[in-house]
Order: sequence, then C-alpha cells, then structure tokens
Amino acid sequence: MDLVIGEEWKHMIDQSSELEKVVWDGVFSLEVPRDWVIHEEDNIISIFDEENGVGVIQISLVERNSSEAPTKLEARELAVYYIEQRKWEVQKDSITMFEIGESPASVFDAEELSDEGLDHWTVWHISGSKNLAFLTYNCLLADKHTELSMCDSIVKSFRWL
Repeated sequence: MDLVIGEEWKHMIDQSSELEKVVWDGVFSLEVPRDWVIHEEDNIISIFDEENGVGVIQISLVERNSSEAPTKLEARELAVYYIEQRKWEVQKDSITMFEIGESPASVFDAEELSDEGLDHWTVWHISGSKNLAFLTYNCLLADKHTELSMCDSIVKSFRWL
C-alpha cells in the first residue's frame, strides 16, 4: 500500500501483521490496515478504506497549554466543550473516560442530520503531556457497525511518543 501523507510526516511500517504501524513526525503512532488510505491535508489526517469503506477517521492535534500531568477529567472537559460547540444533544454522563495506552482519554457517540441522511459520529479526545489529540469517525447511521471493530482497533493503538 502506498501511504498518502504529507512530506513532513515520517512513517515506519511493521511488516509482521495485517496492520501497519505508522509514526507521525515522532509525535504519535497508530496501527492502520495496510489497504486503508492515509491522507494528510491542512493538519488533518484522514484514514479510510477507499474500496469498501463507509466512513472516515480524522485526527487533528493541538498543543496542550498546561505543564501539569494530563487527566481523564481534562479529556472529558474537551468532550463536553466539543458537544456544546456542535450543539449536539448528547448526555454528559454518556461520555466514557478511560485510558489509551497510558494516556487519559474520553469517547462519546452522537447523531447528526446531514444532506446524506442521519450521520453517526464517534469522538475521542486523548490527552498527552505536550499535545491533545482529537479523533473522530463518522459514517451514515445505518452503517455504524460496519467498520466499528476496525476503527476501535485503530484508535486503541494510538500512542504518544
């Protein structure tokens, strides 16, 4: 598979499995299926199955403004802020806080009406010591289970470097 990513991104591929380990500029790594496309534009990384996919994972990073250790509460606060910005009707108690690797994280699901129909969104926030990662997956609501397992594996492979 040819990785379609910007020149500033460096990647390494682990040839031992059906997933490939991709490292972005020494900031984080992620394991992605070999036949999925990785594209970076305007500081947003998109990951999708071009041939059989129904949705897309998107990743963006922002610099963290705190010198204190990241917490699950921080990841939850980011989720609440995003829900409010999108004006989604998501119950705050539906936000799950957990860890990915050793990094505090949050996740929630939402639905939104679009031109194509009702969309399903899964949104993750992962706090690191220097950066915050914002990951989303969206597809039509009717397709939300099609790539669920693979997207879950990809996101759970996220590691700050």
